[in-house]
Amino acid sequence: MRKIRKAVTGSLAMLMATWGFSVQADNHDDGAKGAPVEFWSCNFKDGKDMGDLDKAIEAFNAWADKNNDSQVAWVMTPVFYGPENTTEVGWLGAWPDGNAWGKFQDAFDASAGKVFEGFMEVVTCNAHEMATSLGINPPEEPPQDGLVIFSRCTVAEGKTPNDAVEAHRQLSAKMAGKTGANSWLFFPGSGSSQQGGAFQYWQVLGFDNHAELGAAWEMYTNGGGWQTANATLSETTRCGDTTTWRARRVTN
Repeated sequence: MRKIRKAVTGSLAMLMATWGFSVQADNHDDGAKGAPVEFWSCNFKDGKDMGDLDKAIEAFNAWADKNNDSQVAWVMTPVFYGPENTTEVGWLGAWPDGNAWGKFQDAFDASAGKVFEGFMEVVTCNAHEMATSLGINPPEEPPQDGLVIFSRCTVAEGKTPNDAVEAHRQLSAKMAGKTGANSWLFFPGSGSSQQGGAFQYWQVLGFDNHAELGAAWEMYTNGGGWQTANATLSETTRCGDTTTWRARRVTN
């Protein structure tokens, strides 16, 4: 796809100079590493809807089955959002590593022209962003459908992105078993709109359903979660300006 937008983050030893992003970090013994993700930010054309998009997705999956199926992708629709959000539908795509991303892009450019045209007949996209995804508490396998919360995070003065990653890891360890959330950090890359550098990365939280999200809210609000989060993160990074999306896995 060539135009869908916003989000997504790995072991910061990975140099993403090609996409305009570079972070140096320690190797953690949990094996986490950086992985490329993309987001297309789109709106439906007049007379088009999700049914039309699903037909384009069917064509994409048929192409992927024959040519390259390394991308895992979700269609994203906003659930809770502010007036600045202009995205009706997004495409979030992820790959296991940069090698898989490069091979996929070459294959797509070489033989998926009509597939891409099928998408562009349905939607108009105003942004296509890359990011480096870093797993903080990722699932063992790519998730299916669910809810995803993006929060913009700003590193405190005198601190580094590495410090922020470590703080998020510490908070994840403290919250282990208290919430079913999966979590990542997404560091912006090529095409990203950072509003003049107003934030450094996204914190991304994933839930299977509203019940799981509601339980996490209860723990965070009334079970001491926010106090723990504040004590762990406040001196290193601050996250806010959240948007919640419904994610529907669309690749095979």
